[in-house]
Amino acid sequence: MRRLAEAHVTAAVLAGDGRVEPRPLATVTPAEREEWRTEAFADRYLAMTRELVGLLQSEHGRVAVVGFCGGGWHAVRLAAEGLPVSRVAGLHAALRFRTDDPREDLLSYLPNVRAPLQFHFGAADSLTPAADIDALRAESSRLGLETQIHVYPGAGHGFLDPDDDADTFDPATAERATERLVEFLAADGLSDGR
Repeated sequence: MRRLAEAHVTAAVLAGDGRVEPRPLATVTPAEREEWRTEAFADRYLAMTRELVGLLQSEHGRVAVVGFCGGGWHAVRLAAEGLPVSRVAGLHAALRFRTDDPREDLLSYLPNVRAPLQFHFGAADSLTPAADIDALRAESSRLGLETQIHVYPGAGHGFLDPDDDADTFDPATAERATERLVEFLAADGLSDGR
């Protein structure tokens, strides 16, 4: 978020796990984690994000949505529902959920997305296997979506987060992914150019 602000990019940034306020992942209870996997929570989270995007649009006009892990799923779902966003980015985005999770897979929302998409994945991310990334690539191509997919060799889940994912954080990969993200967002007039 800091890098996007430095580039004067207007974007709503969604935490992947439902933390609305900045808070260390280690402080999240198992009950809170289970709540994040419910449709009721997704509905509340999406409603808050719709409100945030509306506020940003009233101040800045164009706005993007950037999501981390499950936040990437939320971002794509919002775009599929017709939220007027200019671009959508998912960083180590959740593409599929556990079989006992009631939420639809991210791929099911792609047919209704009209905004350009960008995704960043670690090749060593056990939560998003290569087969899921291949399915995303194939479905995006089949639908003719403007989609950029970046996969970083050796990077694990959370490679951008030194606080919550210190064991998988990779500074060089994080820097490259952030550069690509800023370029993607700024290319659509989401930066005021300062």
